[in-house]
Amino acid sequence: MRHLDAIAHANRLTRRAALEKLLFAGGLVALDLALPVWPVAPLVLALALGGMALAGIALRDMLAVLAVPVGFLGAGALGLALTLSGDFPYLGLAPDHGQAALLVSVRALAAIAALSFLALTTPIHDLADLLERARVPEVVIELARLVYHLLFLLVDTAFAMQAAQAARQGWRDSRRALRSLGLLVAALLPRALDRARRLEIGLAARGFDGRLRVLCEPRPASGRVLAGILLVHLGVLIAGLA
Repeated sequence: MRHLDAIAHANRLTRRAALEKLLFAGGLVALDLALPVWPVAPLVLALALGGMALAGIALRDMLAVLAVPVGFLGAGALGLALTLSGDFPYLGLAPDHGQAALLVSVRALAAIAALSFLALTTPIHDLADLLERARVPEVVIELARLVYHLLFLLVDTAFAMQAAQAARQGWRDSRRALRSLGLLVAALLPRALDRARRLEIGLAARGFDGRLRVLCEPRPASGRVLAGILLVHLGVLIAGLA
């Protein structure tokens, strides 16, 4: 996760206005959900991947971001593609031969790719600054920031525990690895909550008033870029309605 956050802070589009990237990604998601799957979803997927490539993001990093949601997507699609039928229930293809599963999967993959573009090209503080200027309630923004920081804390705790287990040969074979994984999962949440509590105490000792203040460099959106993004969206819209 830290690697992905580092990518968001150091790519070719990092210094572009957050509004431009949010408009691009949000528009693609909206078009993907509102228009027919073919040919809109493949177009949205291609544009999202092209945007990430334009930002200089390596293919392996794109795949790393997409891997986890695609795994959940595959499990859900399998449930749509299979069904129990007959007097003696047996597992077989759904009556539509998996067409619904395919359409849902392609549409969802395109939306995930568009949101991944936003996540990989835009630092969280830029998005928070944009939300502040859009008059989003401050409590919502601060909650999002705290959750984001707590995710890092959770991941750091998990890696530290896994490293300690590995140093004690806890992952030497499959049997030990399974046992170590169970112990890690069982102990992860209490330890992460304890670290979060200590973080809260530290913030309170430094005069935390409920707001994490971050300096953001003003990055006004370019009218030409916004017009270009709208033209891209218009092209996708025409293709979907054709």
